[in-house]
Amino acid sequence: MAVAVLAAAGCASSASVRQCSQLSGLYEPGACTQEEQKPLTDLQLPDGTPLAGVKRLMIEQTSCNEVKIVSSGREDIVLHPDEDDRVTWDENGALAGGSEPKKSFVPIAAAMRSFREWRLSRSNTGPGLTYMDSREERGMALMLIPFKNRVAATCEWVRVPATTVPAAR
Repeated sequence: MAVAVLAAAGCASSASVRQCSQLSGLYEPGACTQEEQKPLTDLQLPDGTPLAGVKRLMIEQTSCNEVKIVSSGREDIVLHPDEDDRVTWDENGALAGGSEPKKSFVPIAAAMRSFREWRLSRSNTGPGLTYMDSREERGMALMLIPFKNRVAATCEWVRVPATTVPAAR
């Protein structure tokens, strides 16, 4: 309870944050929905590590400027929305981020830009979280034909009572 009060106080005092939501809790990855016809088969956490194999996630949010994602057997992911220009709170209170666009060029075949976006928000369907991961490629193919490929998936992370399940560490 005290952590929630401190986090709420941190959210209200940060001038550069539009709105932040309290995301703290223990979660298990649940069902995922593909958003495009081509499936996203390698969902990743915000730092680019695979979501595959993760059984439980502990989200620790001490303020709107620090959100930590902890999973057993993996390094902690620490996100700082006020300090990292690739991570921010959006107008709906979701934590969102992405990668720097990568450019590639294959002589004669294509020129392309690719980037990744992710979003973590409170779920609209229950007490859990909704996590979205997407990748997009844009470019010009042979004969200067523009193309755009997008793959995305949205997953529900189900909140687990911390008293009945051992901690994620």
